[in-house]
Amino acid sequence: MNSATGVTRVRGASVGAVSGSFSLAAHAAASSEAPPEGAITLLLAVSAGLGALVAAASKRHRSLLESSGALVGALVLGQALGHLTLSVASDHHHGPSLTPAMLGAHAAAVAAIAVVIRYAEQGYRVAANTLARIVPRLVAPGPIAGPARGFDTDYRDHIIARLLVAPTLRTRAPPALG
Repeated sequence: MNSATGVTRVRGASVGAVSGSFSLAAHAAASSEAPPEGAITLLLAVSAGLGALVAAASKRHRSLLESSGALVGALVLGQALGHLTLSVASDHHHGPSLTPAMLGAHAAAVAAIAVVIRYAEQGYRVAANTLARIVPRLVAPGPIAGPARGFDTDYRDHIIARLLVAPTLRTRAPPALG
């Protein structure tokens, strides 16, 4: 696995995990009670799907991997999907009214999370490249001490001929009666 493939996985996993956890925390704080288990399970599936989609899109289109705009767009989409999922699945409908405070909180969260994910991606690149150089040197096989020993390969044709005519190779059937 090269560094770019790992970074796409980091980005996808981060977007999925953050979208789900922030949606769950926001709804729990807003309604002062946790959503039902079914809503949480559905949120988990939606968040995992979003993370897989982001990783696949970043892997297929390398320009998306370098774009902070694509990351911010994925985070906004994740928050919207998480909000919609929990609103529908937990019978908690507060209407489409988005207050300026709510929008500001979402914008600040998206900006902060995007910065953290970009630093995590950079940290992954550095760690992966460092380990790619160190690990092969640590686990390199040492020299073989002494000459290689061979196996006894004497040919024994009398054993092989006896095996070919042995009754064990015949099909098994009931004994012949009389």
